[in-house]
Amino acid sequence: MSRLYLCYRDQDSPIANVIIDRWRVRHGQHSVVNDALYDKPDEISLGMHIETKMLHVDAVWILIGRQWSGIDEYGRYRLSTADIPIFQEISQALKLNLPIAVLLVNGIEGLPPPEEVPEELQGIYDLPLYVIDSPQALDRLISPPTLWQRFKYLLFENNVFTTSRRRWL
Repeated sequence: MSRLYLCYRDQDSPIANVIIDRWRVRHGQHSVVNDALYDKPDEISLGMHIETKMLHVDAVWILIGRQWSGIDEYGRYRLSTADIPIFQEISQALKLNLPIAVLLVNGIEGLPPPEEVPEELQGIYDLPLYVIDSPQALDRLISPPTLWQRFKYLLFENNVFTTSRRRWL
């Protein structure tokens, strides 16, 4: 099974949810890690929690949309504000030398200017880029699941049938 860590901002959730859905249908219910804050224990740091999650994935995809980078109203990088984990997610992925790809979504055709990205994240300029500007572009990256794959996913991954009835399918 291939496990994917998906980094994205809340504004890019619609396309992220499509990617998550397709990946899970193809690779299993627990094959995507996408919300570092969801199950973080209080006693460990966010960075340590993200690193632990990334030790169990095969690849990291970074979604870059319209509100991804830049400077906020206080003069700080939007990527390094404390309330979002994306800064730590990207820096951990770069440190762990995981296979990383950058997916440009929601009309973005290129990476933000280097002056809008913190120095610790400048490594994103060396990563492969994929522009997801249409459903066909997403299909080339992750082909849509077949009807049979969706059927198997609904039946077996979501436990529609009890264990004793599964033998007959």
